[in-house]
Amino acid sequence: MSLEIKKQDGYFGGAQQQVRPGHNEMLFYGMGFFGIILIWTMVGTFLTFYYTDIAGIPAAIVGTLMLVARLLDGVTDIGMGAIVDRTKTKYGKARPWILWLAIPFAISGVLLFSVPDLSMTGKIVYAYVTYFLLILTYTAISIPYKTLLGLMTQDQKGRTLVNIYTGVFTMLSTILVMTLAQPIASSIGGQLGWTVVSIAIALIIIVTCLTAFLKTKERVDIETIAQAKKKIAFTTEFKGLLTNKYWIIITIYCVIAYTLNALLSGAGIFYATYILGNTGYFSLIALTLFLPTIIGFFFVGKLVQKYGKRNIALVVSLAAILGSVVKLIDPTNLTVFLIGNVIQAWPYYLLLLFYMR
Repeated sequence: MSLEIKKQDGYFGGAQQQVRPGHNEMLFYGMGFFGIILIWTMVGTFLTFYYTDIAGIPAAIVGTLMLVARLLDGVTDIGMGAIVDRTKTKYGKARPWILWLAIPFAISGVLLFSVPDLSMTGKIVYAYVTYFLLILTYTAISIPYKTLLGLMTQDQKGRTLVNIYTGVFTMLSTILVMTLAQPIASSIGGQLGWTVVSIAIALIIIVTCLTAFLKTKERVDIETIAQAKKKIAFTTEFKGLLTNKYWIIITIYCVIAYTLNALLSGAGIFYATYILGNTGYFSLIALTLFLPTIIGFFFVGKLVQKYGKRNIALVVSLAAILGSVVKLIDPTNLTVFLIGNVIQAWPYYLLLLFYMR
């Protein structure tokens, strides 16, 4: 069978749309996501602690900043999706954004963890500007990066394999940040320690994202596919979502699960510092939170096939509740807390399950 190939760098069409990416291409795609998640994990896990305990910004102001930034994130996600749809370059639709944003995104991460010695007003303004900059650059690189998966192939098994690679690298990047960032920053000390860690992460982002840009290909011609399908008005699609009770249930469930995840990862550093009295315990807390996730990663496929997503979701939800109850037995006891952490770690894996499948 002849292949219709567009004369563009890394951009293909025709029968190539069903070609499954090679394992090297899947590996490089996962590596790029590894770099992106590094800084995002830093933000979710340490930024609040950094602002309050290192930069000295009041907690109430930091909380307001986080809320406003999340609202901005929701708006920019929608806008960036529309921009990617309209992008036409010799590199395709999604890949050029990885090329263009790798360095700005990396720099924004360094700026975020480098609050200068200014007046309190100056620090607050700096925090707002740099956090908004990170949100904008993160959206501008992450939305195209996720879109790239759908442009690499239409082969469902191929997409599943790519997601497996991505899942492995996502967990690896999360574990590395949560176990190594704080000890390294503390060993250097003060503001400089966090700046050094963010610079190291920035270099990894640049290398992994640019490598992903070079080593991946867009094979799917979205415009041709869209023309072949019946167009449905956005209002009709939106109304359909709002009247779909199963979509509403899943959405509410995922919001609750993501909130729990944010609390587990973001509050850990404060718990270690102020309840246990030793910031160094955070690495151990993070390890017990993610080791069960890694172990479960290799069994979830068979478990879902045998018991179904619904039943697995019920089990991990009960585990999340049980883990919280265990921690309440003695909130100041590290051993009890770690046992509860191990039990509670499964909700993290549930989100990965929904992401992958």
